[in-house]
Amino acid sequence: NLQVLENLLGLEGYSIRRANDGLECLEILGRGEVPDLILLDVMMPGIDGFETCKRLKANPITASIPVIFMTALSEERHQLRGFTLGAVDYVTKPLQEPVLIARIETHLRLQAQRRDLVVARKAAEAASEAKSAFLSKLSHELRTPLTGVLGLLDAAEDGGLSAEDREAMRGSGLHLLSLIDDLLSAARGNLDAMSLSASPQSILPLVRECVATFRPRAEAKGLRFRLDA
Repeated sequence: NLQVLENLLGLEGYSIRRANDGLECLEILGRGEVPDLILLDVMMPGIDGFETCKRLKANPITASIPVIFMTALSEERHQLRGFTLGAVDYVTKPLQEPVLIARIETHLRLQAQRRDLVVARKAAEAASEAKSAFLSKLSHELRTPLTGVLGLLDAAEDGGLSAEDREAMRGSGLHLLSLIDDLLSAARGNLDAMSLSASPQSILPLVRECVATFRPRAEAKGLRFRLDA
C-alpha cells in the first residue's frame, strides 16, 4: 500500500518521505525534516496512527503540520477521534485516487495560505511597532521646539522679549517647521527628497540652542541655567 501510494504521489510531482510506522515518523520529524503535510494510517505496528497524531500535535514544531488520516476504519467514531486529535481530513480505504489528490492539493493550498497570513501578520506587527516608535520619537522632537516657544512666551508676559529671545523663538519656530516638512515628506512617501549625511560639527552651537530653548522655562521655575563657554 505504501509503495502504491508513493508511486501515485511521485507521478503527481510530490516529494515523498516514507515512514513505515508511527515511531519512525516521529524519529524523522525529530531530526528536523518537517514536511508540508502528513498522510497517516491508523493501524500500524507499534503505536497506532491516533497516538502518533496526538504526539505530533503536542510538539510545537510539528503541531501545525496538516495530518490526513487514510485508513480502513470507516466508522463515525473513528473519524470523530481523528478530527478531535487535530487531523484536517479523514480518507477511508479503498482510496479513490482523484479524491485523495484533490484533498491533498486543497490542504497544501490552505497550509500555504496560513503561512502567508502568518508572514503578513508579523509584517503588520513590525509595521505597527515601527509606527509607535516613530510617533514616540516625533512627539519628542516636536515637543522640544514647542517648549522653547512657550518658555519665551512666558518670558514675554513677564517683561517683554529681548533680541536674543526673539531670535531663539524664531529658531525654534523654523526648527518646528522643518520637522513638520520632513513629516509630510515621509507621509507622502517622498523619502528620496530627504537625505542624511554625517560630518564633523561643533557642539557649541547645539548647546547654545538648547540653552536658548530651555532657559526661560528654567528661570520661570527659579532654576539657575547658565552656559560657560
